Amino acid sequence: AKVVVADGPTGFWQLNEPTGSTTAVDTVGSFDGTYDDNAGAGTFTFGVPSGIPHDTNSAVSVTGGAIVSIPYAIEINPPLGAFTWEGWFNPASLAANANDYRTVFCSMSNPYGAGNTGWLVYQTFDNHWAWWPRDGFYQGVSLTDPDLIVANQWYYLTLVYDGTLFTLYVDGVAKTSGTDPTFVQNGNVPLTPSGPGS
Repeated sequence: AKVVVADGPTGFWQLNEPTGSTTAVDTVGSFDGTYDDNAGAGTFTFGVPSGIPHDTNSAVSVTGGAIVSIPYAIEINPPLGAFTWEGWFNPASLAANANDYRTVFCSMSNPYGAGNTGWLVYQTFDNHWAWWPRDGFYQGVSLTDPDLIVANQWYYLTLVYDGTLFTLYVDGVAKTSGTDPTFVQNGNVPLTPSGPGS
């Protein structure tokens, strides 16, 4: 935790709260989130051992569609320019079929039903990590790690966007990169598309 704080992050959610907590505390800022159990369909297991080497803090296990939700703030959803996000994740199982996609973290919105803007990182149906920048209107590119995910293994995922190039790092190794000139960062509402059928 001291190493992360020394980097000066905008937000830092350790997810090490005690059992029954409803607030996911932002250790360095004012962007506290909430533990949302999806109307009782999902569960949180607090106090899970973390995958971070030499860290004495615990983690949280999330199942059944439960989510940790961070309210929108412009400081963590810049409308333009570079950003980096990172986190530790441990998939409990492999995807079951072609309709089984599992989002591990994202910064997205769907303004006025215009289609998703922002980005998401997910476990694909064929069990790869993928970062999907979105363009609105349900379009975008998928940047996919060629290596297969192993269930019950911790992964350190880092997303780096320099304003032009997207790079997905897995365990400190750059696995895939690419560009998307029509990327729309979270919070921006895309213009209505023109052309037939619009």
